[in-house]
Amino acid sequence: MLHFGHIHKPIYEGEDNIVYPGSMISFGFDELGERGVLDVEIIGGRLQKTFIKLDERVFEEIKLDVSEMNSGEELVEQINSLDLNDSTMYKLILTREQRV
Repeated sequence: MLHFGHIHKPIYEGEDNIVYPGSMISFGFDELGERGVLDVEIIGGRLQKTFIKLDERVFEEIKLDVSEMNSGEELVEQINSLDLNDSTMYKLILTREQRV
């Protein structure tokens, strides 16, 4: 059962007869991924769904393991080596494995 309260996440996987595109644009890091609208047609009793991207801005999270890093320079080098897109807003989450 789908509940459409105050949510912004799209729900339209599978062959469901209900689609919910979520918010059309991202407002922050609690709304990750591409945003837009769905063009939906009923063809032969089935839903034909086409996603149309409206917002070039995308919010994404990247986790970086800093367990083996020994300096700020190493962190900067790791960040500079990432393949980043100019229209994407990134949230970097630094993680560290616990040592026993």
